[in-house]
Amino acid sequence: MIILLGDNLQDIKMIKPEERASTLAVGFCHADTREAIGAYSQIFDIVVVSNTSDNGVLEYIQKRIKPAN
Repeated sequence: MIILLGDNLQDIKMIKPEERASTLAVGFCHADTREAIGAYSQIFDIVVVSNTSDNGVLEYIQKRIKPAN
């Protein structure tokens, strides 16, 4: 699994389209508007805004990652 961290909508292009299914994309949205959050939600699996708890994000990521054998 790839974990992609980005703060720009174009950051999703850092991975190849064929890798998208095995990628967990986390977007850090610095603009706290519905439009910006909506745009990030269309591209990233998780959208982090200024009032998002770091613990909540980490817990979500931990649930999505399966331990390697």
